[in-house]
Amino acid sequence: MRTQQAINIYLEARQGLSPATIQWYRHKLHAFAEVYPRLPEEPGPIQSYLANLKGSPETKHAHFRTLRAFFNLICSWHDTYNPMLKVFAPRCPKKVMATLEPHELLHLLSSVTTLKNKAIIALLIDTGMRSGELAGLRKQDTRQNTVTVCGKCGERQIPISDEVSTLLQALIAQDGASEYVFHGAKGRLTGAEFTG
Repeated sequence: MRTQQAINIYLEARQGLSPATIQWYRHKLHAFAEVYPRLPEEPGPIQSYLANLKGSPETKHAHFRTLRAFFNLICSWHDTYNPMLKVFAPRCPKKVMATLEPHELLHLLSSVTTLKNKAIIALLIDTGMRSGELAGLRKQDTRQNTVTVCGKCGERQIPISDEVSTLLQALIAQDGASEYVFHGAKGRLTGAEFTG
């Protein structure tokens, strides 16, 4: 089977995922298809591909996970041998997540001036939610002590502090037009606006 044909089948089967996740798979698998136009049936070529990838251990491991998911589905559907079963995952050392010291948190909070930015920073610090979950937070999903977010793991409720609750309610009261707590130029806050 041609690799691109298998990729098309795989991406079609994953259409329930977010557009960003689909794009992630498309990008990683396209790079593999350029090296192997025909789908490898043995583990050797896949192991060689992973060994020769440029980038950090995390990048190589991301390619490995993508190929594993891809081959699992394709080989299961076509009832064929899955070469990924004998491919060794690239070594990926565990890293300790960096955290901010209390004085750094205070400096960060005091450096923002608008209510919207204060609420964004405070909510991220308070909950550890993903940026996409924050950007998609709707007014109807905020309660006195919790917010309900919808992310990669489905819908979940996250407790919030009184201070964050006060900031969110003040922000919502300030703007009655948008469905979202944090809005951008055209509706919900986008990734570009969030990082810009």
